[in-house]
Amino acid sequence: MRTQATGGTQPHSGEPAEISPNRDDDQLLLVEEVAELMRTSASTQRYLRHQGKAPYFFKAGGKRLVAWRSDVLAFIEAERVRDRAYRATV
Repeated sequence: MRTQATGGTQPHSGEPAEISPNRDDDQLLLVEEVAELMRTSASTQRYLRHQGKAPYFFKAGGKRLVAWRSDVLAFIEAERVRDRAYRATV
């Protein structure tokens, strides 16, 4: 069974994942590129993924850890909105 980013488990069917049609203009980023974009270290990004706090990462080819640029940017924006909402309540 594979563990998904949501924390649940689901059997792997062997079928390829459905490819999103909006990835045509997107870019795959390596861990180091994500770290540069987020101004952290690559080891911090790997640790965040290990902790389940970097849901934008996935393994390509079973080995290389990558992320879609749009997913990383969406994550950053969601964190910004969440922080802004939290600050409004304090």
